[in-house]
Order: sequence, then C-alpha cells, then structure tokens
Amino acid sequence: MKSAFFWPGFCVFALSLMIAGQVAAQGESASIESPRWSYEIRGGNYHPDLDLFETFYGDNKEDYFGLAGSYRLKEWLEIGGEYSQMRAKGVGILTSTQALGGSVTYRFNPVQIYSNFIFQRRLSQRVVPYVGLGLTVAEYEQDVEIQGSIDGHTDLGYSARLGVRFLVGSKGLTATAASAGNPDWRSYIFLEAQQISVEVDDIELGGQSYMLGFRMEFNP
Repeated sequence: MKSAFFWPGFCVFALSLMIAGQVAAQGESASIESPRWSYEIRGGNYHPDLDLFETFYGDNKEDYFGLAGSYRLKEWLEIGGEYSQMRAKGVGILTSTQALGGSVTYRFNPVQIYSNFIFQRRLSQRVVPYVGLGLTVAEYEQDVEIQGSIDGHTDLGYSARLGVRFLVGSKGLTATAASAGNPDWRSYIFLEAQQISVEVDDIELGGQSYMLGFRMEFNP
C-alpha cells in the first residue's frame, strides 16, 4: 500500500527533474568535468512493508547501513552499485500454541545496481539534488528459536531514490582552477530516501529507507 502511493508521484517528479537536468547540462563546458569515481558510506532507518513487522520486532523500523560506489558517465548521469544490511531481533510465534514466544532474528541485505540523474549546473555548486532508479535483489534470513531458519534470495525487483548532497570540501576547485582544469576531489554529506520493492513467493519484503551519508568523489 505504501508503495502504491510512493511510485506515481516519484516517477512524475523524477521525469521532470531529468528533463531539467539534461537541459542544464547542455550549457556546461566540455573541458571541465567532475571527478569520475565515488564511494559512499550511509546509515539510517529502514521501514519494511512486511505485515505485522512491528508486532514481532517491537518497532516499525530498524537500523540500516550500506556502502555504495559509482562511476560518472556524464555530468548529469552516474551508474553505481550498493550493498546494504538490516538486522532485527524480536519475538516469534510458537508453532504449538500460535502465541508469541521465543526469539526471532530477521536479516535483510539488498544489492542494487542503479543510475542517478544529477542536477548540477556548476562544479562548485553547494547543494546538488539527484534522483535514481535501479534493479535490486535481496538476501534474507529469518531465524526462529528452536524452529530453525528460513533463508534465500528474492526475485529481481526495483528501487528508486531521491536525495540531496551538500558540498563540504574539495581540492583543485577554486575560481582559478575551475576555469583551468578539473577538481581532484570533492566531498559531500547527503540525505536520501529510497523505495525498494522485492518479492519472494508473492510476499513483499521491500520498504522505505531514510539515510544520512558521506560521499567522496575523486579521480584516480
């Protein structure tokens, strides 16, 4: 249900930003380029769409951590990959009485390949919004005390992201350098919201994440 409300509005917004970003990119100088490579460290909360998740695990969200890396194909386009993980501990259902009892641990580790569309008019821009779409598959494991564990991976699914980066540092990005060559590196902090949709046996394991992270862009 949450995904049904998220996707239509996101797609309309993403399409409008992609058009705006490509128009802005046409005015950029071809001789000055952003650093091509980047890595990110990110963390925040994940809100699973699983039914009764809050009943079993005591909250509707869990800590969520990830690592990502990307390569910038154009000033307005990058491709990348991300690995994240979530771990929740709670109380399971006893098969003998169908009542709550015994510990249960749930792990959810999605892997994504994505494209980000970046809306940046100049190299020294301090606030940089972006949107992205990707393909996702997730490993999962549910370990219930006494009853054993269930694990596997989901079917191929989809992801979408919306974020904003804040420039905090750079090297070779002064007024003189920006007119003469490319920056050596740039660093950002960023805020990002994601929607993940992945299923196994028609059960939705996806959800929404809200993250804070650090990003480093560099040329080898």
